[in-house]
Amino acid sequence: VRGIEAERFPLVSELTGINFDDITGNGKKTVIAVLSDKDADKGYVEVLKRVAKTNQEFYSFTWLDGAKHAKYASRFGVKRNSMPSLLVLDSPLDIHYHDPNLGKTEADIISYLNDISENKIPAQG
Repeated sequence: VRGIEAERFPLVSELTGINFDDITGNGKKTVIAVLSDKDADKGYVEVLKRVAKTNQEFYSFTWLDGAKHAKYASRFGVKRNSMPSLLVLDSPLDIHYHDPNLGKTEADIISYLNDISENKIPAQG
């Protein structure tokens, strides 16, 4: 089933109301790049794609239109003026991780995900 899921979704897919349950319910934490503008933030998505290539075992990688879904993003502390911003969601446990001061580099994101995996960062929710 995991192989089929991997083929169904691209490396970093757009998170929408249609695919939300499929992506967030797949047994992995969901990494969400909350974007203010997909075109303006495409460099951030490229960084996330590089991170995704080596971290797919524990995480699903997505992006969310933060302008369109600002109210949803604000539930997790993501503000428009801080986008692009990274949010990690563990939907089945109803917890999330968000650091508004997280850097935007590949190394910053990998370090953050490793710290989450090693329970070094407390969950919010």
